[in-house]
Amino acid sequence: MYDEDFGELDDLMDTKYSNVNGTFKVSGSETEFTPIDVKINIYHNCNDEDKECLRKFTVKIPDNFITVGKIPKKTFDIGIINLNGKFAGETRDCLN
Repeated sequence: MYDEDFGELDDLMDTKYSNVNGTFKVSGSETEFTPIDVKINIYHNCNDEDKECLRKFTVKIPDNFITVGKIPKKTFDIGIINLNGKFAGETRDCLN
């Protein structure tokens, strides 16, 4: 999970791996003078194990799920994601 910063490197807020059931929970905080823009990058190689690098796509967290303080007041449910499909803006990432 990152705070997306325009013109500089994004701030890493949390890193997690999914469990055996494919579920995960992330939570993070960031000190900024302006509102933060939170995104979750999903990296995977599902049905793509023979190719180099991981597939990567991004899910942006809506502003109304971002709260002040270190303890979140609301939970954004990303839902069930079928990783077989292609996603808008999907890329490959060898550095994550």
